[in-house]
Amino acid sequence: MTRPPELELISKSVIAENNIKLALPVIIQNYKTYFATKEKLTGLQNIITTYNQEIKNDYPKN
Repeated sequence: MTRPPELELISKSVIAENNIKLALPVIIQNYKTYFATKEKLTGLQNIITTYNQEIKNDYPKN
C-alpha cells in the first residue's frame, strides 16, 4: 500500500492575515487528501472483514 499524501499546513502569515481566500487552497487539498485516505482505509477494512468471515466459515467452532 502506498503512503497517503501528507496534509499541508496553513502558514502562520496566512493565519495572521485572517484571509480565508489565502487559506482555501490548503483547506481544499487537505479535504481531498482526507477523503481519499478514508476511502482507501474503508476499502482495506472491507477486505479484512471479508477475509475474517471466510476464515470463520472455513473453521467453524466445535
